[in-house]
Parts: sequence; structure tokens; C-alpha cells
Amino acid sequence: MNDTIRRLINTTYSSDVDESEEAFLQLGLLLEIHTFNSRYQSQYDTLLPSEVRRMVLDESEQVLLVTELSKLVGVSASMTNNAIQTMRIAKPSIAFIPLLTIIRDKSFYLDLHSTRQVLIGLERYIRDAIKHLTN
Repeated sequence: MNDTIRRLINTTYSSDVDESEEAFLQLGLLLEIHTFNSRYQSQYDTLLPSEVRRMVLDESEQVLLVTELSKLVGVSASMTNNAIQTMRIAKPSIAFIPLLTIIRDKSFYLDLHSTRQVLIGLERYIRDAIKHLTN
């Protein structure tokens, strides 16, 4: 795994809430850049450090990132919420199995908000699959 991503994942464990949430934000924006063809590229310039903004993630690196995020579910309520919100930004085909696994194996860690976020991620996959079937 890329050193920058590893550092950000490690920072999510920080006892400094602001530092942890900033790491989740950067990971989420990194996934967003690689998931959506965003016309808001200039916003990333102000929100992300250049080392993160310039990163190119192939699908295998995105899978590794989502897998690492899924390991944070259950560490604490805030980490669970942040991890799931970040995971669901990934490409639906990448996030689907980890999100489904969370529902199956870790649902006791989920509050209403986290459950809703998982379901939104799963819905994105289903909508994407239907779109591909009808085209």
C-alpha cells in the first residue's frame, strides 16, 4: 500500500479527533477523485495536500484502501461512522462486498446513521448494476 495512504489510515486512529477526521476527509476525497469524473477539480486543490491530490489509485489500491477502512468498523462509534461514510464513496463494485460483509458480520456495531450509510452504498451498487443491465 502507498506510504501516504498508510499514513492517513494510521492517522485515523489518532486520539486528536480533528486529526482523525481530517485523515478520513482526505481518504474520502481521494476515493471521490477516482470514482467520479468531477468537474470540481479546483476544489480538490484547496482541500487536499498536493501529495494526496496527485496520487493515482488503480482498482487494486482502491480495494486495499476500502479493505483497510472496513477494519475500522467497531473500533469506536465515530470511527465506524467515518469509515463507512468514506467506504461508500468508492466505486460501487469495490465497496459492495465489504459493505455487505459489514451488514452480515458487524451489524451490532452500527447505529442508525451507519446503517443508513451502508444501505446507501449498497443501493449505489444495485443502481449501477441495473444501469449496466439496461444499456
